[in-house]
Amino acid sequence: MTQLANEIGKFDLTNNDAFGKPGQPADVPAIISLSRPIRLFCQRCVEWTQDISNTACDPIFREVARELLVVSHSYIGSVDRFATELMRQLENALSRPQGGQTIIDPCLKIDSPDVTRLDAAVKKLEAQI
Repeated sequence: MTQLANEIGKFDLTNNDAFGKPGQPADVPAIISLSRPIRLFCQRCVEWTQDISNTACDPIFREVARELLVVSHSYIGSVDRFATELMRQLENALSRPQGGQTIIDPCLKIDSPDVTRLDAAVKKLEAQI
């Protein structure tokens, strides 16, 4: 989880010139550069999910493993919503007549997963071992 938190910390979407200031064009190379840490974050989440899913574990650990998957899916869902919303904004901007001003608001909100059930599963496991 620390590695995922470190990846989140690399995102800098506020005050970023990649998308251009109001009335200014976007900087395509900067958008590509900005997308790399987001892609890496998604890749790490998917790898983490696969690692958890593919790990053979004793039945006593299964509940904790299931709850870890819920946490990883929360992060993946956050990025998926960002991508969907950004694509919607871009498609709307591209469908408008040229010459008008279009504001695109790239806002990546990483949801903090609810770890209540994970904490409970870990406490239950601690009591069993």
